[in-house]
Amino acid sequence: MYEITPQGVFVPFATGFRQAMGLGLSPEGELFATDVSGSWVPTSVLLHVQKGRFYSHPDGLKWDPNFEGRQVTAEMIRQMRTPPVVYVPRGPMGSALGQPVWDTTGGRFGPFGGQNFHMPTGPAWW
Repeated sequence: MYEITPQGVFVPFATGFRQAMGLGLSPEGELFATDVSGSWVPTSVLLHVQKGRFYSHPDGLKWDPNFEGRQVTAEMIRQMRTPPVVYVPRGPMGSALGQPVWDTTGGRFGPFGGQNFHMPTGPAWW
């Protein structure tokens, strides 16, 4: 993920995503993303994205000057990895998660105040 400054500068923010499917800001302004299952990511996840962190998938490290010419090992990945907030079972909840959104209606949406919602993508029968 990248941040674009008000001056238009493209700055690396975080890495380690396989295929981020949705981005959302919590009511407190914290960045969250969903990522889909695949290599290095066992199932769909919700991630609390923080600047400078690594989130499991090593492909993005090829652009990191700290890893130039170095072989990345599974042990390195385990040590660097920031775990997800939650793992979401594949199948009953679809095959991937969409954009995270929060109930900020102040109770007008029922008993879900402050809770996080996701719309699954892909068929639920997979």
